[in-house]
Amino acid sequence: MTVEATPQRRSRWPIVLAAILTVILVLVGIAVIVAFTWFDVSLGDGVGNRSDTPASASEVHRQYKLGVGDLKLDLSRVSTDRAINVEAHVGIGDLRVIVPQSASIDARVKVGSIDALGRHDDGRNARVQMGSSNLHLEARVGAGHIEVVGAS
Repeated sequence: MTVEATPQRRSRWPIVLAAILTVILVLVGIAVIVAFTWFDVSLGDGVGNRSDTPASASEVHRQYKLGVGDLKLDLSRVSTDRAINVEAHVGIGDLRVIVPQSASIDARVKVGSIDALGRHDDGRNARVQMGSSNLHLEARVGAGHIEVVGAS
């Protein structure tokens, strides 16, 4: 008696499922890259929550950046005797800045809202500009919220 080997028929479902999963992962990756580019997110700028409170003008950095998360910056103790320009940027998240009442502000959010010294704007490409002072704050958020409050 001879036994003939019959080829086993393999199911194609694992291959089809793997192909569909691969396409989905590629599309999600592309969407993340496009979103990070449009919202100007750099993970090299960090992720998480940060807070900084410079005690004098000499301790103020020119730029404060965060990729994703919440950034809190307290400039209330900084003297406005000389010109100081500060840029604060969060890709995705919230930016809260406390400034002297006389500070000038240029705040922009690509998608989200701004509450700055009693002024409000929200939606896409929201912007609030106000004041003329030695302390100038340029606040930018890709997606999220900017809050600028005056020191009490």
